[in-house]
Amino acid sequence: MTVALTTQAVNVLNLYLWEVLKKNTTMVVADYGGKIPIIPGGQDPDMLQYNKPFIVYGYSEDPVSINGAIRGGTVVYVIYSSSINDINRIMNVIVAAMAEDDSARRINKWSSNNPALVGIRFTDARIAFGEGASSADQEGGREVATITVKYDFVAQYAVDLNV
Repeated sequence: MTVALTTQAVNVLNLYLWEVLKKNTTMVVADYGGKIPIIPGGQDPDMLQYNKPFIVYGYSEDPVSINGAIRGGTVVYVIYSSSINDINRIMNVIVAAMAEDDSARRINKWSSNNPALVGIRFTDARIAFGEGASSADQEGGREVATITVKYDFVAQYAVDLNV
C-alpha cells in the first residue's frame, strides 16, 4: 500500500492524537469552527478567536537513515490555553498516548482503519521532552506548555523513478 505524496508521518500522528484527545477531553471540532485544533505554526491567529485550548506544531524529518528504510522525525507540540488545568489535561493525555512502549503499535492499529494512511507505519513513537505550563507574552497572554515527540517510521510513496 502506498500513501499520498502530500501525507507526512506527522499528519498521521496529529490525527491519532486528535482522536485520543476527543475521547479524553472536552475538545470537539464544533468549538473551533469545524477545524481540528492541532495546527501548523503560523496559523495560530485563526484559533485565537475561540476561548478554547489549541495546539500548534512544528516538525522536522530526516529524509533517510543509515539502513535506508526507517526514517525519523521530531514534532514539537505547543499547547495554548487560558486554563492551566486544560493544559495539564492535554499534556497528560498526549504523554499517556505516546509514552508507552507500544505507542507505535497503537498508532498503526488506529491508522489501519483509514486506507489513506496505511502507507506510513511507525516503528517507534516516544516522548522526548516536555515543559509544563507557563505564561506567554504572545497569543493573547494564554498559558503555554510544550511536548516534544520523536518518531521513526517507514513510508511507501508511489513515486515513479523511471525517467
